[in-house]
Amino acid sequence: MPKTMTLESFNQLVGSYGAEAHRWTDDHRAAMQDFLQSQPSAQATMGREGKLDEWLDRRLEPASDELQARLMADMREQLSAIEASDAPKQMPAPSLTRRDYISAALPLAACFLAGIIFAPDALDLVLGGPDILASLDLFADELPPN
Repeated sequence: MPKTMTLESFNQLVGSYGAEAHRWTDDHRAAMQDFLQSQPSAQATMGREGKLDEWLDRRLEPASDELQARLMADMREQLSAIEASDAPKQMPAPSLTRRDYISAALPLAACFLAGIIFAPDALDLVLGGPDILASLDLFADELPPN
């Protein structure tokens, strides 16, 4: 919780939680009430937000008893199902599609093809040409004798 309440933070909190203090979070409630008593601009904000809350409450139709009972029964059913299962639920392994296999095979095929194309040139560079015996002889001439 901030030590000092600013008008901006007060407006943000009142905009989020409404003008009724019982809806405010416990950790901000005391600072908001102190700020409200000391700042006229905060009182104006509360007036605007209070009117908005009243308008929203008038537009909201109360839930019927039947709907509330059905929701509570569904919630109890879901909670009992969760409590009944001791082991955590495992998600099924995703099934791989043909596109997944192709996506994995294409880079491998490209590397294989590049290896076939560039391997002779790479060997020529390393070994010194197409005649391997001549290449070894040249290499042997560079080594100091025993």
